[in-house]
Amino acid sequence: MMEALFWLGCTIAIYWAAKRFYRTFNKTYLTPLLITPIIVIAVICLSGVTYADYDQGAGLLSDMVEPAAIALAVILYKNVDLLKKNAAVILASVGCGALAAIVTSAGLAHLFGLSDEIASSLAPRSATTPIAVSVSSMIGGVPAITAAATVIT
Repeated sequence: MMEALFWLGCTIAIYWAAKRFYRTFNKTYLTPLLITPIIVIAVICLSGVTYADYDQGAGLLSDMVEPAAIALAVILYKNVDLLKKNAAVILASVGCGALAAIVTSAGLAHLFGLSDEIASSLAPRSATTPIAVSVSSMIGGVPAITAAATVIT
């Protein structure tokens, strides 16, 4: 249990430090949502901790993404008339974007000779993290790789 809390605290501390660093230098490529996963992955790899052990504590942060994504539904509900008015354009745009993301992810993975498991992990990367991880599990991908690719996307 203490190790789980350590990794939760470590992830939060890395994010906090990345946020302060970003405020100081204010460069797009230094955004905490990009820097934090890179540092966390490096720390996990260097420490020899398995992702499962890391996820016992820090997985709480991933679990909080789901309610945040659901909270967006309130905003959508408040603008339902605008959404209805533009439904055809929205559906066409989202559909084309989703298809392009899946085809380019899986296609590039196969082009570079990556395994089917990696291609299946990268294909759903353009969805929200909880949805992408669920889809990855269903199609034979590695949820950890999908989560990292989704956050980077």
